[in-house]
Parts: sequence; C-alpha cells; structure tokens
Amino acid sequence: DQITKWLATTYLETIGFSAFIPGFISFQYVLNPGAAWGMLKNHPWIFLSLSTLAIVGIIVFMVMHKQRHTLLTLSLSFILGGGIGNMIDRIFYGKVVDFLHFEWIQFPTFNIADSAITIGGILMLVWVIFIDFPCERRKEKEKKAQANQLHEENYDISDS
Repeated sequence: DQITKWLATTYLETIGFSAFIPGFISFQYVLNPGAAWGMLKNHPWIFLSLSTLAIVGIIVFMVMHKQRHTLLTLSLSFILGGGIGNMIDRIFYGKVVDFLHFEWIQFPTFNIADSAITIGGILMLVWVIFIDFPCERRKEKEKKAQANQLHEENYDISDS
C-alpha cells in the first residue's frame, strides 16, 4: 500500500491524471482529508480515532482468540493492513493518498488500503454467513438435543 502511494505521489502528483485502461480505470492523484466522497473532511481526528480503536480492537481480538477459523484470520488481516496503511497517511500527511479511479461508475477515488479493507469486509461477511452462523445454529441444536435428552432421562428416573 505505502509503495503504491509513494509511486502515485512521485509520478501522478504533478500530472494529476493518467488513463490506465481508458473508459474503465485511471490513475488520478487525490489527497483525501476525509472518507469516501470526502465526507467529514474537516474532522480528520474522527478517522484517526476510529482507525486507532479498530486497529487496537482487531489486534486484541486476534491475540485473545488464537484458535479461530482461517477465513476470519484472513479477513481481519486485510482489514488491519488496510487500516494501518490509511492511518500512516493520516498521521504523516493529514490526508490519505488515493489514486485508483473507476471511470465507468460514479465511485470515489481509492487506494490499495481501501481495497484491502473492502476485501476483508467481504471475507468477514462470507465467514459470518457460511461458517459462523451455521456453526452457531448447529451448536444451539446440539444444546437443545442434550437438554431434551437430559430431561427425558430425568423423566424416566422419576417415573420408576
């Protein structure tokens, strides 16, 4: 992430724009003081605070929950890496360097860290829907089955 931002700053800052695949994606140098579409651009401390909380939270979770599914670890790692990448920009420059721009859709200019956060979020959603949620439902069914079995055993004993 930081290497691509350095390249964007070095080669795009002076020209501002370079078509990569015309009509699809271009390189467009943008210093973003806020979030997507420049939201909250006058409050950079909000993003620095939220980034810090998220990064610390993810690290604490990963340290405390060493036994976790590989997909969850991967998703958290993408989110953590992207968060750190954008946080570095905010700390040192007060803004985030964005340089990837889709030309075919109304979408904000973004960077590799943003992509990592998005990929991590998608992977986490996949983990929740297809792994965690079914696993929790199975555990609930097993608990109910054990409770029913225990109830039946107690009922049989009191019947005798």
